[in-house]
Amino acid sequence: MRSNLKKIFLSAILIVRDQEELVNPERGWQLVTEKLINAGVYPEAEEVQTAWTSTFGEAAPTLQVDLFRMPLQEAYRWVWLTLG
Repeated sequence: MRSNLKKIFLSAILIVRDQEELVNPERGWQLVTEKLINAGVYPEAEEVQTAWTSTFGEAAPTLQVDLFRMPLQEAYRWVWLTLG
């Protein structure tokens, strides 16, 4: 289950990055949260945050900030290696 949640979160981040390549981490996280709520994965933002923390063992800002700041191709490579 945890690996499925990692895929969901990391895929959502890459989708946001594809749609808005230069989005800042705060706005990017907001867009990821909105996508997951709109898709019916989670009912509210607090649950998204809690799920991220339990899945990755850290608060969202740490890892997701890096994923929004690194070049897009590097983010894809990082996700591929992480999920590989």
